[in-house]
Amino acid sequence: MSKYVSNILKILDNGDIPEGLRASSPAKISVKKNNAFAIPAGKNFGCIGETDVCASKCYAKKGNHLWPAVQNLLARNWKLLKHFEANADSEGAVRALLEMIPEKAELFRLHESGDFFSQWYVDVWAEAIAARPNTKFWFYTRSFTLDFSGMQSLSNVTCWASTDSANENEALAFVKSHSFFRHAYGPIAKNEEKPEGSFFCPATVGKLETAGACEKCRLCTDSRTTKHVAFRAH
Repeated sequence: MSKYVSNILKILDNGDIPEGLRASSPAKISVKKNNAFAIPAGKNFGCIGETDVCASKCYAKKGNHLWPAVQNLLARNWKLLKHFEANADSEGAVRALLEMIPEKAELFRLHESGDFFSQWYVDVWAEAIAARPNTKFWFYTRSFTLDFSGMQSLSNVTCWASTDSANENEALAFVKSHSFFRHAYGPIAKNEEKPEGSFFCPATVGKLETAGACEKCRLCTDSRTTKHVAFRAH
């Protein structure tokens, strides 16, 4: 068991059910009102579609994500969501999500760490996104066994299928069945070209500073582009 997993499990074993969810502030989102949401990464937690490729390169299991304060936030969010799910409390979960998302947020990223872990969770997020039509949401997912069709009619969310060499066939089939998704390829090694029909995330190839990159770029957030995105390993 990795130190990351053992630390999160240790936090989960202590304390009561949290009273609310907490947003996080990744470096690519610099404006205070624009935030993100995160839960623990990896198959032990929210990443039911984790592959060997993404596990070996996962940015969400290193760096700032090893800080005690960050891991406490991740564990807190996970514990409360699983509590809602165990009690089939979709109404409570949607309310907690909406209370956590800043009302004036222009942009909001789902799962700066972690991923969709159940159909119940997908549906809860779809309801919360629908309730905030003036906020642009976006996410990347490898949870290809889940049904995201409830998000297809929502014009304020952009959906990306995280695709690597270990899940390429599954990703192709998923995008075919969810035509409003595009591929998010990566991590792409420095000596590899980007896949056909894709653009590189400018923050991963040195064209934009990391701080506030998503707010400056917006290629992943503001429209359902016909192109795919590719991420250099970072």
